[in-house]
Amino acid sequence: LEALVRRYCRDAFVLARNPESVDVLARLGIAARSGTDTAWTFEPAPAPVGARVLEEHGWNGRDPVLAICPIHPFWWPVKPDLVKTAAHTATGAWSASHYASLYFHKSGADVDRAWNTYLDAMGAAVRRFSASHPCFPVIVGMEMLDRPACEALAQRLGGAPVLVSDQHDMYTLVSVLRRASLLLSSRYHAIVCTMPAGIPSVGVTMDERIRNLMADRGQPAFALSVEQPDLAEAAFARLVTAWAEREAHTDAIERAVANNLVRMGRMGAWFVDHLRERHPGFPVSARFGGSGDPLDHLPPPSPAVASLLARHPPV
Repeated sequence: LEALVRRYCRDAFVLARNPESVDVLARLGIAARSGTDTAWTFEPAPAPVGARVLEEHGWNGRDPVLAICPIHPFWWPVKPDLVKTAAHTATGAWSASHYASLYFHKSGADVDRAWNTYLDAMGAAVRRFSASHPCFPVIVGMEMLDRPACEALAQRLGGAPVLVSDQHDMYTLVSVLRRASLLLSSRYHAIVCTMPAGIPSVGVTMDERIRNLMADRGQPAFALSVEQPDLAEAAFARLVTAWAEREAHTDAIERAVANNLVRMGRMGAWFVDHLRERHPGFPVSARFGGSGDPLDHLPPPSPAVASLLARHPPV
């Protein structure tokens, strides 16, 4: 893959999500600049949509909503396997680990054991928190392949409602998430998409993305590992703290959103400068580019985001 990128992308200009990606591209001789994720401007369905879906699944419209986004962190990587493909085609074997075509998830007793330990810990943390903080737990699958994790966690929570992207579009799911008062998530974009609403969150991560995100908002202790032995206790403790200190958490989250919107806008400005340099005759307004306001390079903000930016002017 590296050889392919070196050969065919040497003239590319990449706007990367983080400095680590820029470093990787630099080693391959690819020009790049570090920006941010591009989900910060995502606008979900209107709030009543999320409220209606929750009410259809038993929410009384009053209790705080605790959203949980589990995953299967241990069945990666996906690899091609011709023997499994033949068996799957002939008899349906390996269906549980079949990803697509000739690709299969990592599987085995160790994988199942680690996954069940993770789900047990997530379930224990949510049950304990719910017992001391009356709330309405709802399990959200951000990707279709999250359904097994969601359903397995629901069993551990006595049948909590499950909403997955194979039955609900992303606009509806994020509308549901933004009705939450608290989030426990192993899905990076679930956290990102709730942050413009200022919702406190605890991350349980398998990689650096959630860890970097929590550090970016000044809350590194709220990124836990899917493999840490004390996950149940740690997740419960972080949920309690996030709930007790929710005003301070919301303030830190909103400041991080404002700063990331500026970073995202700068990506647009860099693109304009790159375009001007190579196509000076291309008609682009003078207000765009590196000398302009980064926020002018983004879609018009929603009233809620405009209010957030007014409360926390980007630095």
